[in-house]
Amino acid sequence: MEMSMGDFFAWVSKPLNQEDVDIWFNMNNMSMEKRELYGDIVIGLVELISSTYLGDDKNNINETRISLSQDDVDAHFNWCWVRTIDNLGKENINLYYDGKHKEVMKDFLTEIFYNQTDNDFLDNLVPFFENLFSDFHPYSKSDLDIITNIYKSFEKSYKD
Repeated sequence: MEMSMGDFFAWVSKPLNQEDVDIWFNMNNMSMEKRELYGDIVIGLVELISSTYLGDDKNNINETRISLSQDDVDAHFNWCWVRTIDNLGKENINLYYDGKHKEVMKDFLTEIFYNQTDNDFLDNLVPFFENLFSDFHPYSKSDLDIITNIYKSFEKSYKD
């Protein structure tokens, strides 16, 4: 039996029961404490990126619009990333600046933040991540995929 795209999206976004979610987290060795830590890191990074980004103002078509090059976007992400890692170091959470965790976050945020044109979506990024990393969230398969990818990338990022 072939699955249509609509059926696929319904299947991927359908909330899982809590027992299946717990099994997923246990099977992938994803502790609640580290999910909370990584969530805090991601939320802090997203808040910093959104509060300091000077890109296109899509709400104000009558004003002069600033268009940033890909180099500008990369520089902005890198500045926010270094600041986030430095702030974690002040809390004795020592992560490498470069690695899979940076690649995952840069790719993900380029797609969902820097390339996004829907301001309503942008306004909901922090609540999205707060919800995603909450233990009271009804997880779907796609949510588990996102959180697992982020979690596993950060697991390899600690300095000795």
